[in-house]
Amino acid sequence: MSKRIIRFIRRFHNIHGVPPTVGEISQACVMQPKSVWDELWRLQNRGRVRFDPNVPRSVRVLPVRPVLEYLGTVR
Repeated sequence: MSKRIIRFIRRFHNIHGVPPTVGEISQACVMQPKSVWDELWRLQNRGRVRFDPNVPRSVRVLPVRPVLEYLGTVR
């Protein structure tokens, strides 16, 4: 479900120029709004998205960092 939500957020933003609301994500992904919120919190905790629950249309997909950035220099 996470990948589906992230794909939808990216696609929606590319088409409309603004992030989707939770309601729009809910409709597109055929999920209850509470389930969307739960998944957005999980994604935010994993560093995949960032959002402010008090600001509509604030969800942003974050770039994925390469694994080597976390591991350090490979010699």
